[in-house]
Amino acid sequence: MKLPIFIIPSILSLRDIFGLTSLAIFIGITAGLGAVLLEQVFYSLYEILFVHKLWGILNFVSHYQLIIIPAVGGLIVGVVVFFLAHETKGRTVPDILTGLVVDGEDLPPRALLIKSIAAAICAGIGGSVGLGGPTAQLAAAMSIVVGKWFKLNKDKLHLLIMCGISAGIAAAFNAPLMGTFFVLEVILGGFKANDFIIKVILSHFKTTYFILIFVAALIADRVSQYFREGLLFIPEHYLMNYWELLLYVLLGIVTAIGTISFNHLMVSMKKFWDNLPTSEHIKPVIGLSLLGIIGFFSFNMYGFPHFFGLGNLTIMDAFNGSLALIIIFVLIFLKMLATSITIGSGCSGGTITPSFFIGAMLGGTFGLLVNSIFPATAPSGTYAMVGMAAFFGGVFNAPFTAIMVGIEVIGNNEIIWPIILTVLISHTMTRIIKSPKLPGLL
Repeated sequence: MKLPIFIIPSILSLRDIFGLTSLAIFIGITAGLGAVLLEQVFYSLYEILFVHKLWGILNFVSHYQLIIIPAVGGLIVGVVVFFLAHETKGRTVPDILTGLVVDGEDLPPRALLIKSIAAAICAGIGGSVGLGGPTAQLAAAMSIVVGKWFKLNKDKLHLLIMCGISAGIAAAFNAPLMGTFFVLEVILGGFKANDFIIKVILSHFKTTYFILIFVAALIADRVSQYFREGLLFIPEHYLMNYWELLLYVLLGIVTAIGTISFNHLMVSMKKFWDNLPTSEHIKPVIGLSLLGIIGFFSFNMYGFPHFFGLGNLTIMDAFNGSLALIIIFVLIFLKMLATSITIGSGCSGGTITPSFFIGAMLGGTFGLLVNSIFPATAPSGTYAMVGMAAFFGGVFNAPFTAIMVGIEVIGNNEIIWPIILTVLISHTMTRIIKSPKLPGLL
């Protein structure tokens, strides 16, 4: 039975605690700034390329820019990652983060940094990826640099890396508890779906370690919020009737089916791209060209492809109930396909934000159907919020982290019980049916 290399912890003296706390604070500051940097890269590219059409240069190609930009950008991303971060070639962000913490891999910080910036570029050119994992990867790289600079032993170095991962997630989503539980549940507990191993890990996990990880996340959240606005602006929604909880049970089942379908698609797509007989740095070109073609045809039907990039504004539209039923329904499948193509073809990026997007569309679709049958129920945006948290929990096999998403990212205490109920139902159904894990989550 393989256990993480750090779970037999060394005894921390007061001097160790003071030193590690100082380093955790520094990592938190770095992660907060890193989150702002990656978001600025994304938004700048997205605006220059798709809004201003490369300062008007691409005006003559009209809507064909939706194909040209991802294709050319895919070539740049593929070449950069292949030649400058070859140590991470073919590996997803969760795989890299798990390898750093669980297996003690000694990946060069340079490769992690380049991979993270490549993710922001990939999102900026339309790739369907998120920046949560890449921000955590960036903070992990800084943790390695700092840890080696101060010549920390392996136990303390890996603790600092966990601080970096937690801080990165917290900074990306303004959610320090989510970042902390992400480390405990996804990175530590996710490397094997075995409750006994999880119990062993947590039994050796000292309170001091938890506090340090949370401190780093808290600092990162504060720093990122100082420089930019929150991820989402959440409208107020309420549980209209207690009998509606029965509908949330049904939503949990629907979300579990969606989660399993998405995971199967991701696994199948990764196998397809792994077996494609072409060079690794060419696969992103093919993948993002295909994504662009899908975007081009969807533009003719529904306007600018909502599934390009992060999709935060579209998530907000789902929360506000401003998307038509046909659009929000189609976006479930388009985002699933877009994400599986982007990640499977070797592009760098995270899967947390895409899971938020798909869950919000799935929940929003469910809500619109419920409203048409039971007009006195909560608006569709309520179901979109609940679906977002539940879908994330199912994809990452992380119910407690998903509940933290409900508490912090959504932050609507009036619907916390529907969120908890739906997350637990979805998680239970996913475990019963034994959904495959995302590529990279061991």
